[in-house]
Amino acid sequence: HRDLHLSLRRQRQMCIRDRSKISSLKPLVEEVLNKAEEREETYVDRWLLSRMHRRIEEITKALESLYTRTAIHKAFFDSLNDLKWYLRRVEVPHRSTVEEFIDIWIRLLSPFTPFISEEINEHVGRYRFVSIAEWPRPDPDKIDYESELMEYSVIKLMEDIKELLRVLKPKSPRVKVYFSSGWKNEFIRRAAAEIINKNERGVFGLIRESWREVPISEKAKMAKLAIKHLRSLGEEVVFRLAKVKSLDEKTAVEMAKDFIKRELGLGELTLNLDVEAQDVEKAKYALTLRPTIIIE
Repeated sequence: HRDLHLSLRRQRQMCIRDRSKISSLKPLVEEVLNKAEEREETYVDRWLLSRMHRRIEEITKALESLYTRTAIHKAFFDSLNDLKWYLRRVEVPHRSTVEEFIDIWIRLLSPFTPFISEEINEHVGRYRFVSIAEWPRPDPDKIDYESELMEYSVIKLMEDIKELLRVLKPKSPRVKVYFSSGWKNEFIRRAAAEIINKNERGVFGLIRESWREVPISEKAKMAKLAIKHLRSLGEEVVFRLAKVKSLDEKTAVEMAKDFIKRELGLGELTLNLDVEAQDVEKAKYALTLRPTIIIE
């Protein structure tokens, strides 16, 4: 307990270096709550809460293992970044979503920034003292891997387009995106499950299963591509892919289309499935979470 107390004290001292960010929390929370309205929930709202509920478990484990630097980074910086991204993504914050997010957030921050947590708590009127409030517990029903992957697909697509724009430097760019569909998506998801189970051979075993209309040679090629592609995505993304039954990247990006065009300064953004573009040779190379991007 003494070691934990000393470690927490050091982390609080580290937080002082980021005093400006800490002092900005209260006005940020006030702004969010003032703008928030009850409206129809979207996958972006579910994304925000899913991230927070997964983070509860991560922070709790970090504190129990005395990894306080990791805990404070996740509680403060990661949560702040998620909230800022969410505010960029939605025109009007969803009241129930942001209230739950803030309720959890101030309790996670309390060990590290006790004074600002109490000030925010006083504003939201949630607890008598947040320092003695019950530590949050993750709600499995709020963890939504599909919503997280949908938003990941938007973020990754924007990063890829931005990099291409940096290299090509087109004026008023017209961007065409072709998404993977059909059996390839199912193959990638099932391959992800094999990779998570440390069974790369199982990916090649998928060649003999299902998709009878697909030539064996094409499935064998896909198995090699799948392993290489999944390795590039990282364990956390692969884990989510293994957990979902479906992933509609095109719908996610369509919902974010105006946001993407505005953020990247695109003249035009056209979205298609690979099967809708038989005349576009590059479209056939699209994979789950790696669409084909053509800039004109």
